[in-house]
Amino acid sequence: MKLGIVTIGQSPRSDVIPEMAEIWGRSVRVVERGALDELSDTQIRRLAPRPGEYVLVTRLREGQEVAVSKQKLLPLLQQCMDEMARMAVDAVLLLCTAPFPSLDYRGMLIRPQEILFSTVTALVEQGTLGVLVPSAAQERQAYERWAEAGLEVVIASASPYCRSDPAHAARCLAQAEPALVVLDCMGYSRRDKEKVQTVVRCPVILARGLIAHVVAAMAG
Repeated sequence: MKLGIVTIGQSPRSDVIPEMAEIWGRSVRVVERGALDELSDTQIRRLAPRPGEYVLVTRLREGQEVAVSKQKLLPLLQQCMDEMARMAVDAVLLLCTAPFPSLDYRGMLIRPQEILFSTVTALVEQGTLGVLVPSAAQERQAYERWAEAGLEVVIASASPYCRSDPAHAARCLAQAEPALVVLDCMGYSRRDKEKVQTVVRCPVILARGLIAHVVAAMAG
């Protein structure tokens, strides 16, 4: 299977893809593109979110964290989608858990947000959902998005890119006694999940792990 991977930051995502590839094995060949690949530092700074804009947090090629506006990023993401369409990939994975309903791709587009949301609502019918996001600036928008699941929602933040300790944020979630915790960013690693799992007394869903298994099932 030839898989196109589009990140909202810069490629290659050496912090994410190797861990997912451990699940895929040799059944998946990867082609990566990033919405910020061709941009200078000055151009990236111009994408910073203004008050009221949807905040996305991602990683640059050398590991730096950057916050960008979803509204400003959309045209760049669409360019990546158009490029993938010309490369004859079998499917495209959008490497972000935010919703992107307006992206246009005529082939198979794997949208992690929809898979995460469907999985959570299938597993938990009542109770409290704990959600971990990279930045405090994302907490309100994450609450509004996950509240649509019809559950009580508690949000905490810890960056997967700036050496924040997810266990500290998990203690805030644990106080609400959640039925399930979601690590709501593709940047969170298996190690982050292990740290959270030591604090909360419930199952923890790692976005990249869930999506990697979905792709593995598709690849056969």
